[in-house]
Amino acid sequence: MTHADASPERVSARDRAEANAVTTTHSGHQYELQLGHLCNNRCVFCASGQLTQLKIAKTLPIEPMLTALEEAAKAGARRVTFLGGEPTLHRAFPEALKKAVDLGFPEIVIFTNGVLLPQPGFLDRVCALGSFEWRLSIQGSDEASHVAVTKKPDSFRRIIEGLRMLRARGQRVTANLCVNTESYRSLPGYPALVKEHGLAQLHVDIVRPSSIGQYTPEYLRAIQPRYSEMAPYFREMLSRFEQELPGFDVNVGNLPFCILPEWAPSIGHGGEPTVTQSCDAGGLAAVVEKYEWHASMRRHTPRCDPCLFRAQCTGIFDEYLALYGDDEFQPVTRETLVQLDPGGRNFALLAAPRLALLQRAETPKGLLLLGWHERRRDRHVELEYASEEHPDEVALRLRLSPSTSDEASMVRLAGDAQLALWARLDRPVKLDRLEALLQHVTGHVGLSLAPEGLATLIRPHVVESLRGRMERLSARFARLPGIDGFVVVGVRHGDASTSLALSRADGATAHADVSVRAEGLAVKLSMTLETTLSASEAMRLEEALRRAVGG
Repeated sequence: MTHADASPERVSARDRAEANAVTTTHSGHQYELQLGHLCNNRCVFCASGQLTQLKIAKTLPIEPMLTALEEAAKAGARRVTFLGGEPTLHRAFPEALKKAVDLGFPEIVIFTNGVLLPQPGFLDRVCALGSFEWRLSIQGSDEASHVAVTKKPDSFRRIIEGLRMLRARGQRVTANLCVNTESYRSLPGYPALVKEHGLAQLHVDIVRPSSIGQYTPEYLRAIQPRYSEMAPYFREMLSRFEQELPGFDVNVGNLPFCILPEWAPSIGHGGEPTVTQSCDAGGLAAVVEKYEWHASMRRHTPRCDPCLFRAQCTGIFDEYLALYGDDEFQPVTRETLVQLDPGGRNFALLAAPRLALLQRAETPKGLLLLGWHERRRDRHVELEYASEEHPDEVALRLRLSPSTSDEASMVRLAGDAQLALWARLDRPVKLDRLEALLQHVTGHVGLSLAPEGLATLIRPHVVESLRGRMERLSARFARLPGIDGFVVVGVRHGDASTSLALSRADGATAHADVSVRAEGLAVKLSMTLETTLSASEAMRLEEALRRAVGG
């Protein structure tokens, strides 16, 4: 399976111009620089290898690259990515890379097929310029699959050798692949590959017909399997990542959500607004918005309308629908997703009706809502609050998550069969405000606040406050005679208590234990006193100590 049926006569003038252009894409703080289409692989899904094979792709002049980098720096870009073809093939690649370093981009990414990595001296020369992110095109998790895609027998061996060399140099490495007929069965092997070589991220894309170059419908059918045919392999790969490397950043691009609805948080359509502009000897070409352009090649079918994922899905490629029709695309209902996703990966989506009222409600007085964060991969929604006195500092974090979750370092305040509320108090908050806010939140999401949960939440702050008071009392006694002539001769802190040892010049002694206990929705202080004093003196001393510590 190759692009052998393409010929120079079938390549359009537009293809020829694109093959010999420097292309830049930029979005706010991101900037991508494509150094043309020259490539030393012949990947079955990519136009660059085809254009190189037809001797249309050429080495480009350096001047447009340097100009593009300077414009990106002036625009405030923080991240620049070198793309191809294969960018490292360009004779001026080292000069362009050094220019990016000199311009001070905080993040520089080299998107490469890795073929040149083992070449003697190559990595030494590049790494001498700095530390970069290397985004490697690993088109199969095993040699047979990778080589079947690239059509180069030594491509996998070279990329594996390159991975070891990059890791030895402490470079950050991420990976990318475009899954197709030759590679999809190898998807379950990626977790082991990632673990062995310490990759930081993996992006799995699907074939975009516009990126193949010149092709026939028969060729597209040969390299593009049905999505439903690939689904079991995607599912196995994602399950292994979840089990073996929990929290690893793996994402699947452009797969319709209805193919793998239970794994929707790992699927992405589109991205941040990205402007694409070509530059050749004739000047600047027309500008397009990258993801709008991609979306224009996709569409929804009428059966998509009731789907739960309709708003976040950009549809299906027209060419795919022409090949296979739309029978495999079925709308996902809320009931279906609950059954498919008992672990709550789609928590934010499933809980949306309950969270909507809370999101629209006004926060009780005395506290400010600083942030509302939907953590799709972590299966929770987190709310951040500050007090009016310190409006820029997060005082309280509330987390709504599936009832089966276990949120480390947080206190469970309420829950039912589907939803749980957790909290962490980072700064003291007045008890009446805290109770009002928690009643407000639980009321809007249909939960009941557990009194013992609130007491557990504020207990560490009460204990810390108690310790501070006792330390100040001890310091005060050390400077001058204390209550009834007693001085503190020892202080000892426990998990929820503080003990004071006191003595007086006439030999009288006292030992006070002050501890914390839960009482309803509050936390109270209690005190026990052991002393050699008479009953009346002991009562007077205990009352004075209670006033001093605020109990």
